Amino acid sequence: MLPITSVFDTARFQRDLAAYGRQAVFASAVAINRTLEQKQAQLRAHVTSRLTIRNGKARQLFADVIRFGASDRADVKRQQLSGRIVVLGGQTEARTNLFRRFGQMVIRHEQGGTVSSNALYRAQNNQLTVGGFAIPAPGLRSATKAMPRALYPKNVGLSTRQAISGGTEFARQYKGGKKKRGGFKKDTRYYFVKEGVGIFVREQRRVAKGPRKGISMASASRGFMDKSSEYDAVWFFRPRIRLPRTLKIEETYIGGLEERFRVNYETALADALRSAR
Repeated sequence: MLPITSVFDTARFQRDLAAYGRQAVFASAVAINRTLEQKQAQLRAHVTSRLTIRNGKARQLFADVIRFGASDRADVKRQQLSGRIVVLGGQTEARTNLFRRFGQMVIRHEQGGTVSSNALYRAQNNQLTVGGFAIPAPGLRSATKAMPRALYPKNVGLSTRQAISGGTEFARQYKGGKKKRGGFKKDTRYYFVKEGVGIFVREQRRVAKGPRKGISMASASRGFMDKSSEYDAVWFFRPRIRLPRTLKIEETYIGGLEERFRVNYETALADALRSAR
């Protein structure tokens, strides 16, 4: 929550109140709302510019967690000469899981420091194991390319996903893990968890008869070799990550706030006095 009440020049407002009465009160409310509208736009642009957001829709959702709602506005009728901007997911709870998730990510990057996760993943024989944060393996995303959503742990059936009933459940089967008697079908993929390490994919290959060269694989996945399969890392587990405080939302909000409010108040007071004549 970022309030604006601290930028009031109390002495000047008392003088204007004595001289102009209701016009000064009205101008204050207008100035508060106008200033916070401008600050909301500034903070939204600031958040999306400081975070690496590869998806256009996600960029909009990150911006939308910075809110200046109707109940947060100054209102003369309600005798409320104060206003605030909120970040959903913090002191103000988001109404949907989507905004709660994006809001919590914004707050994590605002606060920085060491963050822990005890997220569960499905290991062998449907046993659960604590993996924590899932970090994409190198090469699967870049500054401009997002991690394919089809590879997200919940989409390959290895982490819980929201059920329609409101609870959580696993996918019924591993995607690409279609079995037949004697092994997996050719040209299919099977995703699996290596406890304490990450999520890997086993890809069945059609092997030509006769001599063949050795199979290449990620160095992290050594030990998972089969004469007709290739293995690659998809995600690595991190129970704790350290985030730099990259956003500095509060400093951005405070910067220039007093001057911006002063200009808006003087403009609003002049308009109010002109319209009252």
